[in-house]
Amino acid sequence: MLLTKPTEVTIGADPEVFLCNNKGLVMPACGLIGGTKAHPVPVEGGALQEDNVMAEFNVNPSSQAESFVNNINLVYSEIVRKAEQVGLEVSPLASARFPMFILAEHPQAMEFGCEPDYNAYTLSENDTPSVHSTLRTCAGHIHLGYEEEGDPDYTTLVSYLDWYVGCWTVLNDPDKDRRERYGKAGAFRPKSYGLEYRVPSNFWLQSDKLKRAMFYRVQHAYAMAQAGTKVPNVDSVITAINTHDTEACIALLKEAA
Repeated sequence: MLLTKPTEVTIGADPEVFLCNNKGLVMPACGLIGGTKAHPVPVEGGALQEDNVMAEFNVNPSSQAESFVNNINLVYSEIVRKAEQVGLEVSPLASARFPMFILAEHPQAMEFGCEPDYNAYTLSENDTPSVHSTLRTCAGHIHLGYEEEGDPDYTTLVSYLDWYVGCWTVLNDPDKDRRERYGKAGAFRPKSYGLEYRVPSNFWLQSDKLKRAMFYRVQHAYAMAQAGTKVPNVDSVITAINTHDTEACIALLKEAA
């Protein structure tokens, strides 16, 4: 079992989105949204910031699905409003390639997250992307807050998240390019309040139905970890996610039904 006693989990997120013009051409968000990792801009429901060429928003943690969805919609609407002020809109894409001459105009476009993330199964740092690549990607990271006694068992909880959330993302996320760089099975960051699950892209922002599904799946994965439900062969889960094997993910999720 993951935890020594039952405890409620709170769920937050820090998704990223691209901005685009009315022809769908992605544009850098640099200087258009405001805020940084160290100093985000507070808004109702969370905060805004810029990360590389993306607009990023943080949402306040919630223990209920409807407040989770409401916080996302409140903060997302602020990005939409700021984009509209400069004649842009929010793109649904999770990955895009920018011409190098455009990236070179913005120093922050050549900066990637200062904190490393880790592979939960090896507990080693994941590789940092090359600054010379023109590929940029948008994440939909999930944050779990929980109380726990003793040393954190990140490997166990992430294995349940990969099984019940990561496999589900393969079935619902049409983008495959992002996983060349980010979002492989087991990707996480330890946090003082719990952990950050870094496998999903931002695809689940496209409807309230997907937002609720994300919340409930994370909540259920956490509950299965507490209950000590047997995880299927972890190697099969890892391979299914990393190779975008939809048939394998369908079979694995049937075991969690």
